Amino acid sequence: MYYSVMANLGLVLVHGRSHAGDCWDPTVAELARQSPELQVLAVDLPGRRSAPGDLATLTIKACVDGVVAQIEAAGMDRVVIVGLGADRVARMVLVSCCIPPEGKTVIDTLAGPLRYIARRRARTGGISKPMSTRTANYFFCNGMSPDQRDVTLSHLYPDVDGAR
Repeated sequence: MYYSVMANLGLVLVHGRSHAGDCWDPTVAELARQSPELQVLAVDLPGRRSAPGDLATLTIKACVDGVVAQIEAAGMDRVVIVGLGADRVARMVLVSCCIPPEGKTVIDTLAGPLRYIARRRARTGGISKPMSTRTANYFFCNGMSPDQRDVTLSHLYPDVDGAR
C-alpha cells in the first residue's frame, strides 16, 4: 500500500537550523537503495549553500518560494514534503521545525540575547559561525549513534551566507 500511495509522488527533504540540504545525504542514499524509483530532492533554504538569502528578512513565504522554485526546477509535479509545505503538497511531515508566525521572521522566534545578536549580525552583514559542536550536539543529536552524530555535526552551516 505504501508504494501505491507514493507512486507518482516525489519526496522533498527540507533541512533545519544550521544545516543545508546535504544533511539529508545519508537518508537520500538509503532511499535510493531501498526505492530507486522514488524521486528525492534535498533542498537548500534561503541563506544556505546555493540558495541566496538574508536572515534579517527571511520569512516563511521566502522559504516556501525557495523550496517551490527548487521543486519546479527538478520537474516534480506532486510531492510529499518532510519539513515545509506548499499548495502542491500531498502530505507533509514536520520533524523538529521552527516556523515563525505569519509576517514574522526566523529571528523573531529567537529569545533574549540570541534575537539581539542574530538581528545585529544580519543587519551588519556579519556571517555567524555555525553553531558550536557542543550546542549542536545538545539540540540535534539526542539518541543518535556516534556515526549519526558525526554526520549531523559535519553538516553545520553559518546562519547567514552573506548573499544579499
